[in-house]
Parts: sequence; structure tokens; C-alpha cells
Amino acid sequence: MSDLESLDGEFHQSLLWIKENDISSDLLDLTFAVTEELFGQVVERELKPGGRNINVTEKNKKVHVGHFRLCIY
Repeated sequence: MSDLESLDGEFHQSLLWIKENDISSDLLDLTFAVTEELFGQVVERELKPGGRNINVTEKNKKVHVGHFRLCIY
């Protein structure tokens, strides 16, 4: 995650917060998909197949954070 920290410190802190805190009562509305801008186009990228339909929960949040680690390598 240190590579991610050097690329985007604020995003890195957000992922650490998710990892270190109980998110079961928070209304974060997170899924296994990200929206990003590529060459002026906004696109949604699923972190795993069907990710836009999978909510991030306390049980699967470490997998969610792990997928972001894989995206930067």
C-alpha cells in the first residue's frame, strides 16, 4: 500500500480507514467497482466480475482493499 500512498495520499488514507474501522453501520455505499477518468472519458471498472453489484461489507472489506493494491501493480 505504500506505492498507493505515494500516488494518492488521500485515497490511501481512505482505504486505511475502511480497513481499520467497522463499516457495518456506515452508509458508505461502496461496491467492487470504481469510476475513473481515462483520456477524458468517465468509465466504470469492476474490481472483480460483477463488482458493481457486490456491496462492500465488514466481512469482505479486506478483499476490496486488496483489489486496489492489485490495480496499481
